[in-house]
Amino acid sequence: MPTLEHEGYFYEVDPDGSLVHFEKWNPNWALLVAEVEGLPELNTDHYKAIKTLRINYAEKGAELLSREFSKSIGLPLWKIHELFTSRPRKVALRMAGIPKTC
Repeated sequence: MPTLEHEGYFYEVDPDGSLVHFEKWNPNWALLVAEVEGLPELNTDHYKAIKTLRINYAEKGAELLSREFSKSIGLPLWKIHELFTSRPRKVALRMAGIPKTC
């Protein structure tokens, strides 16, 4: 598996650039993904979304669907699209270090 380095941290990634090991995540990973995706500085809504996804995955071992995701963080879908670009679910899951399921 390829390895990415960002500011002294090393991350094992799959061929699509998603983090392979959920437990190896740290906030620096989210910054790296944001940089790759061309997102501006991350704000509290970004981190709230990332935290919600990580907690859900750790507890249930599953990803939240878009509507569940929206409800769980208390933001409308349009706001999530605004935060995470044109591929909000995919980008948010990558930033949260959720391994790809398919």
